[in-house]
Amino acid sequence: ITNGKVEICTFDGEKFQKNRKVYKTEFAWVEDIHIDEEKDSMILLGDTGMGMIDNKGKFTVFDTEKIKSLAKKCMVDAQGNYWAVSDGQGICKVSKSKFTDIFEVLPINISGVTTITSFQGDLFIGGYEGLVILDEKTMQPKRPEITEKFSGVRIRCIMPDTKGNLWFSTYSRMGLVCMNSCYQFSYYNMDNLKIESQKFRSTIELPDGTIIAATAEGINYIKDGEVIY
Repeated sequence: ITNGKVEICTFDGEKFQKNRKVYKTEFAWVEDIHIDEEKDSMILLGDTGMGMIDNKGKFTVFDTEKIKSLAKKCMVDAQGNYWAVSDGQGICKVSKSKFTDIFEVLPINISGVTTITSFQGDLFIGGYEGLVILDEKTMQPKRPEITEKFSGVRIRCIMPDTKGNLWFSTYSRMGLVCMNSCYQFSYYNMDNLKIESQKFRSTIELPDGTIIAATAEGINYIKDGEVIY
């Protein structure tokens, strides 16, 4: 490895042939390379930690605070855990997380997730700068016509009610947004004289179906689509 570049070669018995190049390894140099045949990947032991190159040539740094110095040797146990020896930090065990950060594996841009809920087979994920909708089975983005409505909008809460509606509490001119099962929208904001704030924090549903919406200025009661207080 030189200048952050790994060159991968094959040996035909007489000479080496370059296959591909992988850039941006984030290591100045690599002390050792461990081949993980089961996962068809290579584990790099670098000057500042550990990383992996998968069979597509993608490099990923292991997210661990336990090993930030030179790692020298590595092995894989029967459970698929990695064991590494490092300078000054002894032996480190690295295990695969049972959780997947979907924003690392999908081309999604959203800052600060604040709320998430399931609705009609989709995951609705709200954040500081908008909305992401994922298919619950495939985890692929969908319904761009809806997410575009909330582009750049801060969403504090997303709540499904018992009537098949989905309520979005936003910090924007949109105010409180209600989407029905046919994906039609109703808006509750300062254009309605009974709404005193456009900064909605959250909603809850009472047993009789009344929606209570909390804002920066107080609360509002909404029943059968009308603001009653």
